[in-house]
Amino acid sequence: MVDDFKVERKKVKQHINAFTLRQGHKYPGKSHWTQLHIKWLNNLPLKGLNKEILSDYLAEYDALCDKIERFEDKLVEISLDVRYEEPVSKLRCFKGIDTATAISIHVEISDFNRFPSAKAFANYVGLTPGQRSSSENINYLPITKQGNSTVRKLLVESAKALVKGTPGKKTKE
Repeated sequence: MVDDFKVERKKVKQHINAFTLRQGHKYPGKSHWTQLHIKWLNNLPLKGLNKEILSDYLAEYDALCDKIERFEDKLVEISLDVRYEEPVSKLRCFKGIDTATAISIHVEISDFNRFPSAKAFANYVGLTPGQRSSSENINYLPITKQGNSTVRKLLVESAKALVKGTPGKKTKE
């Protein structure tokens, strides 16, 4: 459910960026969707219907952000349940994994002991490189993307969050 709202929010962001570019306004800053960018959007000198269109887009963006935050708060609340508390806390010890991600991974995987090795888990999630080989020639390909796409996406997003950006610039945390 949260993923659906995130997809919708991404589309709204694209609509807003395309709309402002069509109106001849290009954001002078470096990073989009920061507090400065949203302030810039709210202060654009648009009139009439264009102002109304942008305000509707921004209202939709705010509503989706609120929905995402509300559902992620519910996931955090669920994670406090006795049956989820220990596995979620173990996953949260990894940098880049927050509570909502940890509970989603736990619910999808359930029992990590069913994987005999880390390689078996990586295969299950689809994070192993593909391979094309012929006699002695071995060509490695991008990841296979076979397996559990939800967990793969969560792990990739966590890794990206870990290495990308400056903490405190884009999020409330």
